[in-house]
Amino acid sequence: MSLSSLFHDVGHGPFGHIFEMYCRRNKAYKSWTHENMAKKLITGKDESENDINEDIFKQIKMFLEKIKAKFDRTNPNSENIRLLDPINIYKVASGDPPDLGSSELNNKYYFLKDIIASSYGLDRLDYLRRDAYYSGVNTGSIDIGEIISNLVLKKDDGNYKLFLKVESRTAVETLLQARNLVYRILYHNSVHRSAQELIIRGLMALQCGPEAICLLNDNELLTMFSSNGGLASEISNRVKFRTLDEKIHLCSHTLIRDYKATLQGYRETDGQWLILKGREDEIAKCAGMDKDSVFYDIEIIPSVWRTVLEN
Repeated sequence: MSLSSLFHDVGHGPFGHIFEMYCRRNKAYKSWTHENMAKKLITGKDESENDINEDIFKQIKMFLEKIKAKFDRTNPNSENIRLLDPINIYKVASGDPPDLGSSELNNKYYFLKDIIASSYGLDRLDYLRRDAYYSGVNTGSIDIGEIISNLVLKKDDGNYKLFLKVESRTAVETLLQARNLVYRILYHNSVHRSAQELIIRGLMALQCGPEAICLLNDNELLTMFSSNGGLASEISNRVKFRTLDEKIHLCSHTLIRDYKATLQGYRETDGQWLILKGREDEIAKCAGMDKDSVFYDIEIIPSVWRTVLEN
């Protein structure tokens, strides 16, 4: 379980989910996801289940095989030795149940998927507090100990699953409120979204394959932007020094929620996004501004459905 937690985010590219937003706008990379990349890095196999010869795709697999061999020597009769298979480490890390070769063992260890990827799993408990801490967003005190201590294992539909006792209700409500706040105040903050859009435009200017970029860290990507020259170099400096685009409010997200599906398509579908990009260039031209100096920001907040309050 510790290994799956450790490798949960291993497939993410620089600047996290921003990299996947870039891929969804590019027809050639539309099917690329951080889950697929994580599978390659953990298992050392490609989409056709063939071994990948590059060293970077061998490291985690070899590490896991050494641990498994050592564990097999000290506990040769352990029923859960297959949990250390790279594919099962990947499955649990991505929120899927492991495959242990028998329905009895699969049912018994089904609950492992809930530890990381559930609404009260380790991933959410980790990133909400960490992002709030480093950004200075005050989300209140999330009592992680209270949530963990109230987890219970029960059999449901033949599988053992994790459930929460009713006593944890207050702690869970605080967690959900924190998620709501972090989305509204941080992830959908206009400064954050401006930097996010600039990075996506810089990635498009690079015209590199996703796997090569995915193995870079944030600073290495910005350095690549700088060495590329042109728009990418300008974006690198603007992100580093927080010289970001100003936002002109046209309408609030509550007024466009009925068109969420269509607008989401403009943000994440290559064909529709190109139409939107054309509109941006037209605005820049009419305003006498440089190309790529204007972009639409479609603010769709997914966390909580809201009601418009009337005076």
